[in-house]
Amino acid sequence: MSTKKAISTSFVAIFILIITQIIAQSIASMFVIIKIPTGICNITAGIIYAGLTYLILKMFISKIIKLPTSDFGMPNLLLK
Repeated sequence: MSTKKAISTSFVAIFILIITQIIAQSIASMFVIIKIPTGICNITAGIIYAGLTYLILKMFISKIIKLPTSDFGMPNLLLK
């Protein structure tokens, strides 16, 4: 991977992290509005953030960069 592509990929990944954080906090804020306890909202925001970030980064790596996710240190997620 060239230096220019590596730098642009890093910026896109950081942008994805920022967007997913905003989405997760927005969803958690909606839960606070409907009177769900704050602790549960924070846990929900963390789970949404981690899951959404993983999915979007995996799609970005496989569709745009066209490299295996293992090259980026992302393991395959298996839930049993």
